[in-house]
Amino acid sequence: MAELKPFRAWHYNPEKVSLPQVLAPPYDVISPDERTQLQNSSPYNMIHLILGQSHVGSGLQADEAYAGAGDRWNAWRNERALVQDDEPAFYVYEQQFFLEGESYTRTGLAAAVKLEPFGNGAVYPHEKTFPGPKQDRLKLMESVNANLDSVFGMYDNGEADLREHLQRAKSGDPLLAGRSPDGQQHRVWAIRNPEAIRAIQETFAAASIVIADGHHRYETALNYRNEQRQRGNDAPELDYVMMTLCSIQDPGLLVLPTHRLVSGNEGETPVVLPGEGMAEVVTVSLSNSYNVQAVGSANHTMTRLSEVADEGKWGYGTYFGEDLGYLLTSKTHADHRYEEISRFSETILDRLPDILEVESIRVGYTHSGAEAVCQVNAGNAWIAYLLPGLPVAEVYEAARDGHLMPEKSTYFYPKLQSGLLMRSLEPHSDALSVEG
Repeated sequence: MAELKPFRAWHYNPEKVSLPQVLAPPYDVISPDERTQLQNSSPYNMIHLILGQSHVGSGLQADEAYAGAGDRWNAWRNERALVQDDEPAFYVYEQQFFLEGESYTRTGLAAAVKLEPFGNGAVYPHEKTFPGPKQDRLKLMESVNANLDSVFGMYDNGEADLREHLQRAKSGDPLLAGRSPDGQQHRVWAIRNPEAIRAIQETFAAASIVIADGHHRYETALNYRNEQRQRGNDAPELDYVMMTLCSIQDPGLLVLPTHRLVSGNEGETPVVLPGEGMAEVVTVSLSNSYNVQAVGSANHTMTRLSEVADEGKWGYGTYFGEDLGYLLTSKTHADHRYEEISRFSETILDRLPDILEVESIRVGYTHSGAEAVCQVNAGNAWIAYLLPGLPVAEVYEAARDGHLMPEKSTYFYPKLQSGLLMRSLEPHSDALSVEG
């Protein structure tokens, strides 16, 4: 059972701060150039909290980089650049965005969700995670004692249908509204009615939540709770984490494919040079496990990949440059398409060092097929593996069945914006204020 409770959100004060100047993408998708732009847009931009003091590429250790984050968090609140709602609430978060010329709207519910170890039946992960970012996020939490951004979760309308509550909230004036630098429109409404809050809590009593994005933040919140309990901190706020929940039936909940770019580590030279020779060696080596079809140009490769997906089959586009595109389809099909992601790593990526006679390979990631092709054409990568996207419902069901996909298997688009809602973990911060 998923346990939700309302909370008193901290958010930017529209009387002192322009929301478009302070919003930021999640910390893990910000490029160095974007970071500089965000830092320069406002001294109150969220980047100054979530990425510390020039932590990335600075040589600073995480504890040094985030040493001032807590002071900055407190200063912004004292200056009333950040203000806290008087009453606990659930929050409705709407994102309007464009992708490939089409307009989408996605609606989620922001709530404090009870932390549970994975496997207890309430919250499920859908993919494996890297250990490094958890330590980085833990240092930040230790400095600010707050949820500065939201975990992104998904649920099934069949278990928890919130459409009526969400639409009713959106009929009023938003609490917050603004457009981020990438052109997305963001709106937030508060649900404070006690009857509506109880109804939402009861609706989720039998529901399960699958983490779409923010596995590191969820696990960090769990580790931080355990760490604080060992130190004698019994604040009830520590038992919950801020999460934005979206229905898997929401037409704005999109999953983009994550393509792989294969290149060599420094000093690594493949047995054959990239291009036609490498294409022949790799495709022949994989022909025992895969049907290999030469399809020519990168555009034709993407078209064939899409056609195969429309037929309900699973395949991979493989591009070596110079119009050397191939379609790989497995000779033995898995029962579920999500299992093909794991098989891809085992039967292709893990074999490439031996095929190319190198110690190891370097694998990069991009969500743009055009970008993957450009990197190969420019000589920055040897091979681009173009993967199809997975339907949201399949990702959800796989997680519910206990299956973990490899890292970087999915990319939920768009990311939740940082800087809209924050949640303090100080004792009684979720309760009704004395002044209120």
